[in-house]
Amino acid sequence: MSVRYVFIVLVLLAPSAHAQFFSDDFDGYASGSTIGGQGSWVTWDQSTDPLVDAPVSSAFAHTGSNSLFIGGTSDIVTTFTSIVSGTWIVRGWIYVESTQSGNAYWIMLNEYNALGPYNWSAQLSFNAATGLVSDLGGSAGGPVAGATLPLITDQWVEIEVLIDLDNNLHTIRYDGQTLRECDLWSGGLTAFQCLDLYSDSSSGVYYDTITIEELPCGALQGLTCTSDCTTGNVDLSWTLGSGTYDAIAVEIDGSVVATLGSTATSYTATGLVDGSHGIRVIGECGGSGFPLCCSVSVSSSVPDNIVWAAESAAQVDSVGAIETALSGAGLGSTTVAELDEIPCYQAGTHLFCMLGTFPSNHVLTEPEALALIDLLTAGVHVHIEGADIWGFDPVTSFSQYDGVADGAIDGNDTLVGLVGSDYATAAMSGLDAPYFQDQGTSDFTDQLTPGTLDLPGPDAGVIWVDDMTGGGTGYTVGIFYDTDPPFGKVISQSFEFGGYGGDANALLAAELAAFGAGPVLDEFRRGDANGDSTFDISDAVFLLGALFIPGSTLPACRDAADINDDGGLDISDAVFGLGALFVPGAPTPPAPGPINCGADPTADGLDCATYTCP
Repeated sequence: MSVRYVFIVLVLLAPSAHAQFFSDDFDGYASGSTIGGQGSWVTWDQSTDPLVDAPVSSAFAHTGSNSLFIGGTSDIVTTFTSIVSGTWIVRGWIYVESTQSGNAYWIMLNEYNALGPYNWSAQLSFNAATGLVSDLGGSAGGPVAGATLPLITDQWVEIEVLIDLDNNLHTIRYDGQTLRECDLWSGGLTAFQCLDLYSDSSSGVYYDTITIEELPCGALQGLTCTSDCTTGNVDLSWTLGSGTYDAIAVEIDGSVVATLGSTATSYTATGLVDGSHGIRVIGECGGSGFPLCCSVSVSSSVPDNIVWAAESAAQVDSVGAIETALSGAGLGSTTVAELDEIPCYQAGTHLFCMLGTFPSNHVLTEPEALALIDLLTAGVHVHIEGADIWGFDPVTSFSQYDGVADGAIDGNDTLVGLVGSDYATAAMSGLDAPYFQDQGTSDFTDQLTPGTLDLPGPDAGVIWVDDMTGGGTGYTVGIFYDTDPPFGKVISQSFEFGGYGGDANALLAAELAAFGAGPVLDEFRRGDANGDSTFDISDAVFLLGALFIPGSTLPACRDAADINDDGGLDISDAVFGLGALFVPGAPTPPAPGPINCGADPTADGLDCATYTCP
C-alpha cells in the first residue's frame, strides 16, 4: 500500500534532505473502492453517509494508476497531531475537467475534531464554470480571502502550500503561481491538523500524489526592509532560524538578485528604480525554503505626497481618486501598502491614509497608530479617512492625536450628501456635494465630535456634516485639527474621498490649503553636476563617469545633473552641457540656470538630496 507516515528515521540523511512525513498516491487501494477507512482517510465528522465517502478512480492518475475522485457531496479528511512547529511543504496534484460544474475544495485546518470544534487556515475552490481558482482564506480571525488565478483544466496541476509554524505564516502556490505569500496561517491553533478534500455538489475533480515534508531548516526570522532616500538603497536585515542553510537567496520583483552564504544576515539592494518593490529573502535547504517578504517603496527624493493604500477593493476607489486628483494638480505622489514602506518624509509632507469602509476596510493597529504619531510629531500633515475608525474599531493611541473626541457614535447608513463649513485654515464651505457610498446600504458612517482635549492642542472644529437628505440628523463626518507646533495638521473624516460627488480637484486644493505650504523646494544650480558651485567641463566629465564607470560617485543633487531638464539622467545631459559650454548659440541649462540658485520649476522624479546654496 503506497501510503506511509514516517515517525522515526533511523537512516543517516544528508544535512539538506527533506524529512517526508506523509505520502499517498492512491495506488495501494483497489480502483472503485471507497477511501473512507483506508489508509489514514476518513469521512468528515466520521459520517456513515455513503454519499460523503469518495471512490478511488483509475480514470486519471498523476503517478501510477489511481487517483481519488471528489464529487457530489464527498468530504474526506486525513488528520495529524504532531505538526505543531517547524517549516512544512504540503503538495498535491489536481485534475479538473473542462466540463466540471460546481465547486470542489482543498481545505487545510489548524484545528479539527470530529463534530467540532474546527478552525480553517486555507481554502482553495476550483470551478470550471467560472474558470477560477479562488483563495477563500480561513476562519474568522485568520487569513482573509485572497487572490484568484485562472483555472487550468484537462491536465494535472500542482498545489503547493508552505507552512511556517514558528512564525505562523503560510504561502500558497497553484501551478507555480502565487495565490498568497508570507501571510497569517492561523487565527486559532498554531498547528496543521487536517487536510480536507471536499465537493459542494460538484461534478467532481481528481486528487493524486499528496505529500507532506518537513524542511530540515527553519525559516529566517525578523526581516526588516529600510529604504534610504539619500542613496536610493534598500537595507535588508534578518536573523537566522533553526538548522543549517545551504544558502540565502534574495529576490526582488520575482528575480534573484543575490545568493548569499549560509550565515548571512544582511544585504543592501542598490540601483532600484523609484516605486514599490516586492522583496523575498529565503533560507534554502534541500532546494526549498520558506520566504520572508516585505514591500518597500523607493524614492530618489523626499515625496511631497504619500498615499497609504490600506483599503480593499469596493464600490468606491478612494486611493485611485486621491492619486488622480494629485496628478491633476501637477503633484507627484508615492503610494505605499504599509506605513513602514514610507521611504522618507519631512515636515510639510502630506500623508493620505485611505482606510476604507467595512468590510473592505483596514483596521488601524496599535503599531500603525504609534507610527502615525511619530509622523505627525515630525510635522507631517495627515488626512485619515474610514467609516469605522472612531465609532466601531478598537481605540488606538492615535485617538489622542486626531482631533476627534472619544466615544464616537457608530452611525447608520443615511449619509448621501455633504455640507462643508470653515474652521481655522480649512475652508470647505461652497464645496457641498452628493456622497456615493462604498458599501451600498451598509456604510454605517461614524458620527464625530471635535476632540478639544487631544494632546496636540485644543483647536479642533467641524468641516463636514451630513446634509440630511438621506434621513440623517446633520451629524458631523469631518473634522479639521489645527494642531500646535511642531505637529502636522489633521483632517479626520468618516467618509471616503473617492465617494465625494463634487469637484475632487477643488476638494484636494482646499485640503492642501488647510495644511498650509508643502515642503520647501530644494534649490540648486542646473548643470553643477559635481556640486562644486560652478558649471564647467568637469561637470560633464563627472556625469559621464557616474553614468558609465562602475563604482563612480553619483550626483548628490540629481536635479542639478539633469542639465537638459528632461526629468532623467543620461548621456544627453552631458552632451547638452558640453554644447552649452563650447558651441556658440547653443541653449544654456534651463531654469534655475547655472549661475543662481533656485528651485526646479519642472515636476519630475528627481531630487536634490544635498546641495550648497548661499
